[in-house]
Amino acid sequence: MLLSSGAEAVIYIEELMGRKLIRKIRPRKGYRVSELDEKLRRSRTRKEARLIHTARMGGVNAPAVIDVHEDQLVMEFVEGKRLDVFLKENEGEEKRV
Repeated sequence: MLLSSGAEAVIYIEELMGRKLIRKIRPRKGYRVSELDEKLRRSRTRKEARLIHTARMGGVNAPAVIDVHEDQLVMEFVEGKRLDVFLKENEGEEKRV
């Protein structure tokens, strides 16, 4: 089921063995040279996976990365508000947050 779509990625919620997962796919950009596009999508996906893993190891409540493949990242689904929604709702409350 489609959860969100933006300029950089399309995000789906899936279920595997009773577990909710997120699949983030970085689609091809038709305006880019295909070799460059492939390289960028792959490197950005790997970098994101490494950053999420590093955050988790540092104690941040980040989702566990389940699989990384080319332009796709699969991770556990974490219940809660999206960060942009939370920040908008708490605008002006920076000291509290």
